[in-house]
Amino acid sequence: MTSCHVCGLLLRVPAAGKAHCPRCHSTVHMRNKASSLNTTWALLLTAIIAYVPANLYPVMTVVSLGKSQSDTIISGVIYLLLHGD
Repeated sequence: MTSCHVCGLLLRVPAAGKAHCPRCHSTVHMRNKASSLNTTWALLLTAIIAYVPANLYPVMTVVSLGKSQSDTIISGVIYLLLHGD
């Protein structure tokens, strides 16, 4: 059982996962998508891979009184907090 996303009518959706609402004639889908777990794992793996270079390579340079300092994300946050920004 699922509800229509447009009008809220509660109806049974067949195993194929698609139905049409008899009240508003919109397409009703199953609540869970078939490949949602695979998509979640792919996004998690991509985030883990992107996390490493984001914390190893400098992403910002602060120039203060003619002295420049390159910082990663975490060291930049700490630098800005220590200097009152």
